[in-house]
Amino acid sequence: MTIGPRPTIVSGLGTHLRHEAGKEVPVAAGVDGRRETERIANRPPAARLTSQLRFREDSAIVSMSGPRSPPFTRSVLAGTCFCTLGAVKATVEPLEGNKVRLRVTIEQEEIERKLDDAVQRIAREVRFDGFRPGRVPRKIVEAKLGKAAIRREALRDAVADFYERAVTEQSVDVIAPPQIEITEGEEEGPVLFDAVVEVRPKVSVAGYDSLRVTVPSPTVTDDEVDSQIDRIRQRFASFQAVDRPARKGDHVLVNITAEADGRRLENLSADEYLHEISDDGAIPELDARLTGARPGEVLEFDAELPSGMDRQRGEEDADDASGPRTAKVHFRVLVKEVQEKVLPDLDDSWVSDVSEFATVDELREDVRRRLEAVKAANALQATRRNAAEAVAALVTDELPQTLVEQVMHEQLHELADRLGSRGVRLDQYLAATGTSPEQLRDQLRSTAESAVRLDLALRAVAEAEGITVDEEELRQAVVSAAEAAGEHPDEVLERLRAAGRLEAIRIDLLKRRALDWVVEHAEVVDENGEAVDRARLEEIVESLADGERVREETADTAASETHEGQDAETTEESQ
Repeated sequence: MTIGPRPTIVSGLGTHLRHEAGKEVPVAAGVDGRRETERIANRPPAARLTSQLRFREDSAIVSMSGPRSPPFTRSVLAGTCFCTLGAVKATVEPLEGNKVRLRVTIEQEEIERKLDDAVQRIAREVRFDGFRPGRVPRKIVEAKLGKAAIRREALRDAVADFYERAVTEQSVDVIAPPQIEITEGEEEGPVLFDAVVEVRPKVSVAGYDSLRVTVPSPTVTDDEVDSQIDRIRQRFASFQAVDRPARKGDHVLVNITAEADGRRLENLSADEYLHEISDDGAIPELDARLTGARPGEVLEFDAELPSGMDRQRGEEDADDASGPRTAKVHFRVLVKEVQEKVLPDLDDSWVSDVSEFATVDELREDVRRRLEAVKAANALQATRRNAAEAVAALVTDELPQTLVEQVMHEQLHELADRLGSRGVRLDQYLAATGTSPEQLRDQLRSTAESAVRLDLALRAVAEAEGITVDEEELRQAVVSAAEAAGEHPDEVLERLRAAGRLEAIRIDLLKRRALDWVVEHAEVVDENGEAVDRARLEEIVESLADGERVREETADTAASETHEGQDAETTEESQ
């Protein structure tokens, strides 16, 4: 498991090797700094650390800073444990403040291998007069650069490798870069180093198995059925002229002229324009003035238009970083006719004309069934959402700010990416919404804290209930996702494995199962405290889905038979 790019070692012994991708680096005498920089920058991502690991000359303390480590299954917070990883020996000791100390030993034989690797790399990448790249004897390299510099190069890789291996083997759920101190062997012999690192805390979620969750009532009323049928009738409404003041829902035939700065705005002017009076029109002032107007009246007024409505003034009206602007436009409106909406009669004849049903009762039954499915689906979604909020609220421990800041950072990047896909910069978004950077940060912090609470709570539930995701289940999840995306499962698995993403996917599956467990054991009620049968809701949703699939298959079969019949008729005619 790779926790990030390789760390950088900076020695305090006069000369040093500091590797930062893309930057010039001071190096030991005789080493080509430009070539060394290029070598680090061109390493594969999995073998490169953007973090920095520094050896302080006063105390040989190493610090690593960089992107967060990927998640692991559990935290080792109680007791000291010991393991052997090949030539690696490691212990884990819990410390205060959600931290542990990893004490790792690198045996001499491993150090020798790392020294050989370091010499080979230097021989390939550093120019030595009289020798071809890669053909430089070790003694020549040591004489040119010094054994100390070569050892530092070897330790640079060794410390990173063995730290990562120890973290993985011990399932230490690290959430921040470590502070590493080489306690023995910096100059010769086996190496012993300590790594103090912050880990994801374990939290208490007492009561997670007896939550009460309130959701909107899934019961469909007669009024809701009537309202839905009225919306269907609205689509088939006709209009007739009336001699009365216009009101909401009427269509008004008008001649409208818009002017700004003495110029006619053609895109806002029209004759014989049929306008529907509503509460959510593009120009609220127009709807307000037309309400109560009679045929023959002339209305004149000024209205403020949002900058999104083009005034035909060119690019100077476009939004800029100062936010959306408004434009004052003068309107002159001649009311020519008021038309009233007339709904069709609700009878069997109309129903059979506009639908697949023969009677009003059949239509009402279908509308009720669909409303039940919609309300059932909404209730199921609310159950899961509210259960998540409820179990997260059980976390009263102080949240690790490291995790909160990480989530905030991710949220900010996601927001910037979404805005960028629409051609909007972050500063433009802030100006348009009237949000200050401080307010945005507060918003991100609030959602990040909720996300961290839920993460900790679901991990705690999973551990308490023994919920796991084994390798085969993980593989099947990836295979299913790959097939749904039309990609080859093995290729997707390999990409995810190379990117170190499989563990994160496994944790997502684990938390999803933990939330499933919470939902299944929660008491679900509606706003009136009446029990809601979650299993029944799932049956209603599935029943509608099955019905729609049957209906689609029936329609496809009928269409196919129609085409076959037409083909047969065409064949007979040709014969």
